Amino acid sequence: MVENSFSFCEVTPSDFHRVAAFFHKYGHGPRNIDSLRSKYVDSPLGPGRIFTIETPTQEIKGTLGYIPHVLLDNRNIPIPVMQCVDLFFTHEVRGQKLYPKFMRFSSQRVTGPIIAFPNKRSQKITIDIGWKIAAPIYRWVFPISLDYNKSSKALKPLYSFINRFFYFYRNIFLRHRQRTITLRFVDSFGRELDRVSHPRHLVLSADFLNWRFARHDTTEYKLVEFMNQGLLCGYCVFKIEEPTAIIYDLFSRKHLHACSRALVDYCSTRSIHSVFFPGSGHNLSRLGFVRLSPDAGMLSYRLPDRRYKFSLKDSDW
Repeated sequence: MVENSFSFCEVTPSDFHRVAAFFHKYGHGPRNIDSLRSKYVDSPLGPGRIFTIETPTQEIKGTLGYIPHVLLDNRNIPIPVMQCVDLFFTHEVRGQKLYPKFMRFSSQRVTGPIIAFPNKRSQKITIDIGWKIAAPIYRWVFPISLDYNKSSKALKPLYSFINRFFYFYRNIFLRHRQRTITLRFVDSFGRELDRVSHPRHLVLSADFLNWRFARHDTTEYKLVEFMNQGLLCGYCVFKIEEPTAIIYDLFSRKHLHACSRALVDYCSTRSIHSVFFPGSGHNLSRLGFVRLSPDAGMLSYRLPDRRYKFSLKDSDW
């Protein structure tokens, strides 16, 4: 398809060297062939697809990828979807108003429901072409402390009082019910994780979590296993953006309270002042998290109208 002298195309793995060079040049997406192949070919959920905007000389000026995913509704029923990822345009393309046409071109060639987690500007344009907000992304926050060292001399007593309050707050909501829970950091998850998660849900499997987080080439994620007297009882994936820890996934079938306490205790010793858990369909108030107003949403196209449960694990962020 040709628009304003630009062509809309779908590339194959034989073109990955061109796509990787494009991402490397602009500092976006998988920036080498191995990372591109891992994301679009080696996913345990199946292969993905990449669409491009190109000049008559086959110079790539924009990309939009789709990777298979499994979304869970609030009853834990899996819904196979395709997820929009790696949307990027060069400056010369952004002024051509090609985004709506490119989205229509690619989405018409992808079967089944589609989800996306775009930024606010792209979200508005995407809604204008027939997509809808399937669920808001709420930000749950657990306060740990204020940065005492950054306070002025006059405010230090107030900071000290607030931090003491936060300490008691932690002990009220996450008081030690089970002191045998410990955490350990791992480079990747082992098969034992499938025993404590829901193996029938592929997005909770060790294979998927390792593909999503352990092999990421641009972001460093922390992979944590929670142990109860030497036995695996849960896991967590988070990243640190000082002074905040952002949870991408947190799971324990029987010990979520104690696992949350272990994570918060760890963060409190690492100059982390708050823990965020963005997502939808979760009620974390019983763990002491405070729900803030949503600032984004998951968009969908051809997705059944249901309530969905997801975290940042289900995004490409």
